[in-house]
Amino acid sequence: MGYWQVDIKKLFDKYTDNMAQIYLYQSNVKHNAKNENDQLVRYGESFKHNPDYKGKEIPFSFENMSFIIAQSGEDYNFKFIERSLEEAKNAIKLHRNRQYQWFLVEAYEAFEDFIENAYAFAGYTNNDLWLLSDFGKISLCDLKCKDFQWFVEQVKMKHHKPQSILNQFRDKLPAFKRHEQENKLDINLRLSIAIIEKMRHVVVHNRGTVANKQKFIEEILKSTELWNNGKFDQKNIKLIESLFNFEGHSDLINLLETPVSSKLPFPIYHDRFRNISNYLMTYAHLLVECLKPIGSEELK
Repeated sequence: MGYWQVDIKKLFDKYTDNMAQIYLYQSNVKHNAKNENDQLVRYGESFKHNPDYKGKEIPFSFENMSFIIAQSGEDYNFKFIERSLEEAKNAIKLHRNRQYQWFLVEAYEAFEDFIENAYAFAGYTNNDLWLLSDFGKISLCDLKCKDFQWFVEQVKMKHHKPQSILNQFRDKLPAFKRHEQENKLDINLRLSIAIIEKMRHVVVHNRGTVANKQKFIEEILKSTELWNNGKFDQKNIKLIESLFNFEGHSDLINLLETPVSSKLPFPIYHDRFRNISNYLMTYAHLLVECLKPIGSEELK
């Protein structure tokens, strides 16, 4: 039992190491974006007393875009873009949000890797936690000789991951299923994971913009059995909708920080990206805690 606990902890530590690196990337992007924006602010102040730009947009950049024509070797000018100072500021926000979206993709994929490895350890340590179909065509005698890596390879062949894995954990680990909904965060963790999974799909396949927000919400609630024929909890809707409404883009996933009212002498922000990414780690940690008693009376 001690060997198992040490190794599941190592799996979790490897996962949190990956998350720590993603969080560092986010901090760097945030810092660099602030420096860029501060430079634009200083640039704008240099026009403050120029009467030619009073009440007018301040120009910032001009870019002529081209590529080389294969047959002639001449330049083909396909776009000339002129940007004002305000457009440049908005571009920084959009670009930072886009980077945060891709960090969320990385965070979710690291989470998926952890879930698959945790399932491999579960089957390796206690065969009863797996479905018979997970083992493939192998005799019971041969199974006893298989090492952990064999279980890892078997998980790779499992269909409909990670949901098929999580459903099996819910079936075999009652405490895991219970704490998905009843926890100190007062949030449905199963719903949170489903939201992030769906957001990851939208970022990868549609640049972070949903084609139909109502359909997006409905599909998430149905996948987590929370739709209830349209009689859903408004608290869940608010959680999903809180991740949208970027300035001028109501259907764009918005992971940027938002200011919080405070009497402190420095600004305080609500960090959407870290808050929702932390749900992944809370969920993974819950699974680790529920897997620890494998083989004990708690699972019987």
